[in-house]
Formats: sequence, C-alpha cells, structure tokens
Amino acid sequence: YNYLAPRTTQVVPDLTIATDFGGGKVSLLRADISPLASNALTITVDFQPLQPLDFDYNVFIHGFDALGNRIAQWDGQPQRAGEADPMTTWMIGDIVSGNYVLTPEGDRPISDVKSMWIGLYNWQTGERLAVNGDDKVILSLDAPAAAETGP
Repeated sequence: YNYLAPRTTQVVPDLTIATDFGGGKVSLLRADISPLASNALTITVDFQPLQPLDFDYNVFIHGFDALGNRIAQWDGQPQRAGEADPMTTWMIGDIVSGNYVLTPEGDRPISDVKSMWIGLYNWQTGERLAVNGDDKVILSLDAPAAAETGP
C-alpha cells in the first residue's frame, strides 16, 4: 500500500495563561498569536491589574529561534486600542487588551520564531517583575498549547 503523508499546517494556539507578575500586581490572562502576511506575528495580550499600580512598567515580547537566539523583539509601554496605555492609568479588574507586532531581524522568516518570552520590566532600571519564580512567561510555538515559566 502507498501511504500518503498527512497534510499539516502549523497552528499557533490561543493560550489562556492566567499568571501573576510582581507578587500579584498584574495578571497575564491570555496571549493570542496570529501570523501576518508581512513576515510578522501579531500577539494579542490581555493583562489585568490586581491592585493599584504606582509605576508604568514596560512590556517585552522577545522571539527566539530553535537554538535559543533572540531574533525578534518588541519593548515599550503596554498598548490598548493601538495606543500606549501606561499602567498607572489602569483600573483594578479592567482587562487591558493590546496588540503587539513581532518582526524578525534581518531576512529571517517569521517561521524561525519557535518560542517567545513575555514579561514586564522597570524601564528605568531594567529590572523585570517576577512571575512564578522567573522573570518571564515562555510560550512555545512548536508544541501544542504550551506556556511555562521557569528557566
């Protein structure tokens, strides 16, 4: 018998994460990752403040290849409706949904991005907010719905 190889398409899942940064300051609820036609990924991230925030932390989203090399990154103020939305303006319990575009450096194809780190940091000192014993959430784009924290 001749067997046909199954046709597959890489599907990047919508990940429900629900993990807290900074000892319960901000919760990361979801990261929805969608490819764009322009060799980029759109990452829709939902945050929820759990207490009043007295500092405007920045968001970082870094993309890594299979060898662990950072090949794409986005850093800056959290986004809402396409605009910067400083954390000190957030109301407790609001869900702050922002879209972030990740484009690989040089001529690397977006398919080379195999994992992403998402986190929050103090833009003045560079110090990252802790999350589950680490300073980032790691999303695997190769495995079925996988989100982890840790080294």
